[in-house]
Amino acid sequence: MLCYRRAVHEDPSDPKARLRLGEVLWQLGRQTDAIAAWREAMQSAPAFPAARRALAEALIATGDLAGAKNVAESLLELNPDNARAKVIARVAALAMTGDLATARGVAELVVEQPELLASVSIAEALADAIEQRPEFPGSVAILDALVGKPPHAARVAALPAKLVALIFERLASAAGLAPEQRQPWIVAVLARPWAARDHDALRRVVLAAGTLAPDHRESLTRHYAALCERAERADVPLAWPRRTRGEQLRIVVLVRGGAPLTERVQATLAELPSTRFVVVTAEVGGEVTRSTGPAPCLALPLSPSAADARRIATLDADVIVDLAGLTAPTGVLLAQRPARMRMTIATLPAANAAPLIDKTVANEAALVAELEAMQLAIPKSSPSMPDSACVHALWERAVIAHRQGNRSDARAAYRQVLDLQPGFPPAHHLLGIALRDDGEHDAARAEFAAALAVAPGYAVARVDAIRAAVDAHDTAGAVSLATDAYAATDDPPPALLRAFGSAALLARDGERAAAMFEAALTREPVDGETHYNHGVALQMQRKLADAARAYQRALAFRSDLVAADFNLGVIFTEQGNRDAAIAAFSQVIGRDPRHVAAYKNLGELLFATGRIEAWRTNFERFEANCPDALQLAVQALEVCQYHGEFERLEHYLDGLRRERFQVQRRRVQHFL
Repeated sequence: MLCYRRAVHEDPSDPKARLRLGEVLWQLGRQTDAIAAWREAMQSAPAFPAARRALAEALIATGDLAGAKNVAESLLELNPDNARAKVIARVAALAMTGDLATARGVAELVVEQPELLASVSIAEALADAIEQRPEFPGSVAILDALVGKPPHAARVAALPAKLVALIFERLASAAGLAPEQRQPWIVAVLARPWAARDHDALRRVVLAAGTLAPDHRESLTRHYAALCERAERADVPLAWPRRTRGEQLRIVVLVRGGAPLTERVQATLAELPSTRFVVVTAEVGGEVTRSTGPAPCLALPLSPSAADARRIATLDADVIVDLAGLTAPTGVLLAQRPARMRMTIATLPAANAAPLIDKTVANEAALVAELEAMQLAIPKSSPSMPDSACVHALWERAVIAHRQGNRSDARAAYRQVLDLQPGFPPAHHLLGIALRDDGEHDAARAEFAAALAVAPGYAVARVDAIRAAVDAHDTAGAVSLATDAYAATDDPPPALLRAFGSAALLARDGERAAAMFEAALTREPVDGETHYNHGVALQMQRKLADAARAYQRALAFRSDLVAADFNLGVIFTEQGNRDAAIAAFSQVIGRDPRHVAAYKNLGELLFATGRIEAWRTNFERFEANCPDALQLAVQALEVCQYHGEFERLEHYLDGLRRERFQVQRRRVQHFL
């Protein structure tokens, strides 16, 4: 990115540098900047087709259908045979209008040149267009055209998950397809790898597999459940550690629609005696939330989220009975574990499986028997334990007070919550943050440790715990927190990787720190602080050229990182590049006029290069901004002697005798 920016600066009329700059920016996730670079390339060289093609693909990927269509059509004016421009223009038009003739044109192109769907932006836009109108004849025509083309396993693996699900659903519903037409697609789709984020597309494939590949349905169901658990599992249990007051068994019934079995089970549960059971229906796609009445109902969106799981968790439910199964995208909700037990029944068509479900009972009679046993096993509530609504209200009051900056009230409320719910990880964590912000660092670390003792996978709390250990210069504590978590975490989030790297920096383990920061950058490549920390780790290993590049990348994303400019100055000095070092230290002083080390280093460089006037000017600024620094006094001895200012020299000597000047150290800075 930096090289291409320099190339653009040196020759603004060259569209190739802007094209490549846009490609790099796009890969870094800076979509707006990439689109701007391609627009500039197109404007500087209207006959340059590559910029138009890149811009058209970017616009359709970001949902600017009209813009994509216009740019693609302008490219076709230059090159009428450009197949990619044709398909972009047609897919954009299809998404906007749903025109049947346009759909047939798209089908013709992607069948004749299936490699066009290797472009993620085109393939995903096509999937979105079909999803908008799945029953529209044009959508069916495109899917039938794809189904009619023998699949290539590698191409199927590269298709967006949503498009694969749409094709598989069409295979299941299309009449008149011979087995030899279906089987190659079935084999290719079943062999396709599924990323964790694609779990809902796999759910749709599982439903269609009931018709197409019943022998594989059970294994696919388990695979779907495992992906949901991996992608969506909460770091912290949502349920309270202690059951809130109430002798009734609290049941949440998760439903979608009115299938006969679902209605029968709901009716059976509704007949349970209200003195012993509370039954709340959570309806996916429901329209009305009803919290009172004979059958309370909680309306959920068509695609429930983690926030909906937290809504259910406020009920402090003992069990959630899943009657929606795979007919609804509830994997996110179930993976969050909004109740203490997750159950379903084996007779449910397309039932969810472990690890999304804790227990599967044979039928509705077995379900009732299980619920009866659970109710009888409820321990008697302590008289001091409030009900779930009161505990939740107390927790909300604590969080709101903290958010409003009232840490005193927040701390008191967090402690009240912990008195009622000992070991509740979020309360320990947020109490620790409040204590830390009030300067009570040891107490804060104790609270972070308490949160992690209950929830070792609580990533945010672990990051704060490592940060507190680093701030306390507790190398052993920081390394222990990082090492334990790294060994136990399959896929650490970037924030945790950065914390691991900071612990390694504290331990002076530059190699391990660099590896952690590199891993974080593969996930979040535009984080300036991580690039800076990576530079520190490389500099620690004496990989000066690599460290300099890391600092330059850091400044490209965070121009206010003064520490990166300072470290660049140090590296340039060691490399003998005095002019670059002078520029770097001058940049530091321009941003931080009280940076003692920058004045000191800049003064030494200016004197060594014979720039005496600049040397004196730097000293004057140093004196004005850092009058009590020992480093200033040392430099003053040289400046005053050189210029024969003996009275001024005596002033500094007297200050040294009286110990008026103090050493001002600046330790290597790194960020979490």
